[in-house]
Amino acid sequence: MTDIDKSIAELLGRKLTAEEITGLHNFKSRYDIDDTDPLAIVLALVGANTVLMNSMPNLLLQKADETIELHRTTLREQSTIIAKDLIATLSSNIAMGNASYKTLAIWFAFGSIFGSIFGGMLVFLISHWLRA
Repeated sequence: MTDIDKSIAELLGRKLTAEEITGLHNFKSRYDIDDTDPLAIVLALVGANTVLMNSMPNLLLQKADETIELHRTTLREQSTIIAKDLIATLSSNIAMGNASYKTLAIWFAFGSIFGSIFGGMLVFLISHWLRA
């Protein structure tokens, strides 16, 4: 490892990969930059920024996956709470003999099924769209 390699590793706080070292040495040889050249400092800074920028797409995908999973979990929890409340309300109204609530209970059952399917498909499509 050369002085520039060590400087970039210190700036990043980790060891450089073989691919990163090869790219750096190719750049140095292409532009004939020696380790004692004052441009070596600029090269170290640019190299560190390049490595950081190349890692950004993976980091963004990871954060998008975490956000989608959090949203999915929140939707499940909210739908469970709402479904329990509606079932309790419908049960009490049906027990009181309200015939109109029987029809409402049937529509609620169909709506719950189709709403769950639609919500799942929507989350699935959004997660695949973000990966494209």
